[in-house]
Amino acid sequence: MRTLFLIALCFGLTFFTSCEQTETKNPQLEQGFRVVRLVGTAVGEMRPVPDIDGDGQEDMGNCFDLTLLDANTGKVLGTGTDCLSNVESVGDGLAIVGTAIFNFEDGTLVTRGLTSVRPKTHGSPSITHITGAVPTKSSNDILSGTGQFEGVKGGVRLSGAVDMSKVESDNEITFNCVFVIPAMIDPTEVDENKMVLRLVGTDVGETRTVEGLEGNCFDVDLYDVRSGQKIGTATDCLSNVNEVGEGLALTGTAIFNLPGGQILSRAATSVQPKTHGSNDKTHITGAIPNEGENNILSGDGKYADAKGSVRLSGAVDMSNVMSDNEISFDCLFLLELE
Repeated sequence: MRTLFLIALCFGLTFFTSCEQTETKNPQLEQGFRVVRLVGTAVGEMRPVPDIDGDGQEDMGNCFDLTLLDANTGKVLGTGTDCLSNVESVGDGLAIVGTAIFNFEDGTLVTRGLTSVRPKTHGSPSITHITGAVPTKSSNDILSGTGQFEGVKGGVRLSGAVDMSKVESDNEITFNCVFVIPAMIDPTEVDENKMVLRLVGTDVGETRTVEGLEGNCFDVDLYDVRSGQKIGTATDCLSNVNEVGEGLALTGTAIFNLPGGQILSRAATSVQPKTHGSNDKTHITGAIPNEGENNILSGDGKYADAKGSVRLSGAVDMSNVMSDNEISFDCLFLLELE
């Protein structure tokens, strides 16, 4: 029986672009995207970060050293540091300037984004907050790079979940964050059992019943993140919607129509207003199942025996949901088959 570990990460922009790229000695390499996870528990330390306020001087950040993983394979790629600066309270959340430093074997990369941090409305007890950094379309979020990343420019997205239960007492945070970075990739290095997918589009909802639950369903396109190629369609159905403070708690059912079969999953989803960032997204989202929980409902074709967990985090535009029942989605999914 196949085991499926599926991480769903909902992002809120059209795909990221790289404006410049240094030449490579490997002719097989093509422009694409690295999806990486920055994970671990660390105690913060105040350190200098590249200039934030434009005065030409370094600023300070509360920096956390973490492990850098390949989201496609789970392999350790190096180390990463997440530095938090200009932290301001916004409602029950935080607005932060985040500087991320990635130390890969083939180069280093320094990026920066405006990060929204909001409490979850329900879901896994292992996290307290959902996070998102949604850059403005066509923006450049890369401050500098070396090696493989020298001269690279483009948008870098953050979407994730954190446990901040010890930040006040010990300045300790547990991170489980995902970044999508413009980079050269080798198209021949493909693991058919591991896919990173993107659910994206704007649609007007329609009431349907899926796996015994009635929901407000939105149909969008499905892309392979690594290559940017469309490979199918997807549906996101929202049920049991309840207001929690400024946000929403809902049950999300995701349907993935993939080459060779279909997968359905369901999870408790938090939806919260962003605290700052891109003007074309209004909310960040997160659905973090309990460790070891199977929230794959069903599958068919080559995925008939699929089981595993589904995690969602990201951003959406809900500015027209009340007037027209319209939502703009941009979501990432990491599928790992065994």
